[in-house]
Amino acid sequence: YSDGTMVGYKDDLAAIDWLNANVHGSPVIAEASFGPYRCNGSRFSIATGLPDVVGWVNHETQQRSNPDLYSREQQMRSFYTDGDVASKRAFLQQYGVAYVIVGQTETKYPTIGNAGCEPSDTSAGIAAIQSMVGTDLEVAFQQGTTTIYRVIPTGGN
Repeated sequence: YSDGTMVGYKDDLAAIDWLNANVHGSPVIAEASFGPYRCNGSRFSIATGLPDVVGWVNHETQQRSNPDLYSREQQMRSFYTDGDVASKRAFLQQYGVAYVIVGQTETKYPTIGNAGCEPSDTSAGIAAIQSMVGTDLEVAFQQGTTTIYRVIPTGGN
């Protein structure tokens, strides 16, 4: 990152391997998604084939017309940076998210700037996600800096 932070993906690889071995079907995942080819956004959906709330917006606009892609991209950023638990619940329900990824990329949730990947302050957003464990989320996998949370179904779903 532009602030000198080094990011390793060993723990992400273990989480990707866990998803590939243990998750069947096509459940929707939530993970950091931003600009193409930089900062390693959308890495889980790319490596597993699982659908994401939004992938690389520039690629998606080349393939289809979907006026809400930029809105989804902003909602994804807010999910990881905003501390409001109610908005997180609404987001998970709106997009039918089954798994939430929190790795080093999500904890920095960069913006793409002239200097490269500019880290964002995600402390409130990550703390809110962690506070949802036991009510809305459960830890499905954890290794080092990467956690996969499973969304606890509501209403008998």
